[in-house]
Amino acid sequence: MRRYSWLYCCLAASLALGTSCSYAGSGPDCQNDKCVRSGSSDGKTQTVGQVGAKAQTVQNWMTPEEREVIFSSIEEYNSRARDIARVTEGRAYTDHKERHARLVREKAVNVADSLNSALKNGTGDQMVLGNASKNGNADYLGFGYIEHKRVLEAAAIYHDTGMSGHGYSVIKNRDDSYTVRQQNTQKYDFNDIRKNHSLNSGINILKKRALFQKLGFSDVEIDMMAMIAAAHSKSNSGIKNLNSLENWQEGARRIKLAADLNNVESQELVTFNPDAVFKDKKLLEELVSMAFVIRVADVSRDSFPGDQAQSGEVVNVHRDTVDSKAGVFQKEVAGATIEIGDKGDLITDEKSKQVHTGEQNIVYNDTVVSPEMPGYVNHRITVDECDFAPASTLVAIGDHLGEFKSAPEGQFIVTILFNKTCSDYARKLYEDYQAMAAMEYPNVTLKVIWEKPEDRKDKAGKKK
Repeated sequence: MRRYSWLYCCLAASLALGTSCSYAGSGPDCQNDKCVRSGSSDGKTQTVGQVGAKAQTVQNWMTPEEREVIFSSIEEYNSRARDIARVTEGRAYTDHKERHARLVREKAVNVADSLNSALKNGTGDQMVLGNASKNGNADYLGFGYIEHKRVLEAAAIYHDTGMSGHGYSVIKNRDDSYTVRQQNTQKYDFNDIRKNHSLNSGINILKKRALFQKLGFSDVEIDMMAMIAAAHSKSNSGIKNLNSLENWQEGARRIKLAADLNNVESQELVTFNPDAVFKDKKLLEELVSMAFVIRVADVSRDSFPGDQAQSGEVVNVHRDTVDSKAGVFQKEVAGATIEIGDKGDLITDEKSKQVHTGEQNIVYNDTVVSPEMPGYVNHRITVDECDFAPASTLVAIGDHLGEFKSAPEGQFIVTILFNKTCSDYARKLYEDYQAMAAMEYPNVTLKVIWEKPEDRKDKAGKKK
């Protein structure tokens, strides 16, 4: 078992004395009620978790020790989510457990660093991310520089814990009223769990408030964390437009409704008070950026043939049974043999077949800002085989574009690269899709790099 000396020292002291952890620099050195990390360049101690201070210092990313404490706290959710998937129609659903959470955290760091770079360095025509002064629109929110990096990381780690069920369902009715109910824990309804999982990920964060407080997070930061996790699903959160204040108010309302019912039905009481966030435009716009980062990171699945499903079982797509020249995904996968588990049980659901076929062909994702275009975030998607299941792969790519569309006040670049060269047939499908995307996703410039990998100046991508 790994030992986290400075962190556990700090947690032990804070639990005993009711304080939170503070640190400076690096290196373990426990002093009374504080765990001081010695060796900082300026010799000062920075208390993590202060929000609203005049001289808010941009946080560093978490230490590995802090990160593992939080990952340890989601094991219970991952285990139950796997067990639920195995006994429901969620067996073949894509993986949303710890391995995915680790990848999303890693991608979130990448996307956030790129977004911050664009916000910092973009000027004039290169400044393509919206700002708060646009047209004096009271509903408008721009993109804020991400200072609370630890908040973002924690939200990324927790963002899918709601797949474990035992939560709440919030439905907005046509008359703008809400139906709020506790999820069935006797007979699991996977579709209900899936539809409400982002909301319940936020509730799970609120249930762990004491843990996060001991790690140095303030109450405002914990509420922000819950809002970010809940916002990663457009439909469940009600936040279809990240740049809309009204949408964020809707998202907070849904969390509050679920939290209130939790406090009636559960002995594990929670609190949620987003007032401090809504009173601070800077924090709100930082929230926009962090939720955008999680959405892009979440869809950035580096996959491969034989990837795992939510049940923990391997999914094998027999590529020679996929009709890669069918033109549409339904026909591509209609006769495809796609198996799950040691016994090779057949996956028959059309959407599941498309998802595994398309996503297993996307082997790497990253997000960059190029020196030539310092104000643009460029999200790069590496497709392994251009000629394999192009229609199914393009549906998967469309999921990426949809996340960028949900931040309509930004202008973004998405670049498709290939590890293998394209036939004329596949190239035509990608070109047609590129033309369609120009109309369907007006704030995204979709680029396709056709050169052979060895001939490209841009060496992005990874072979399987």
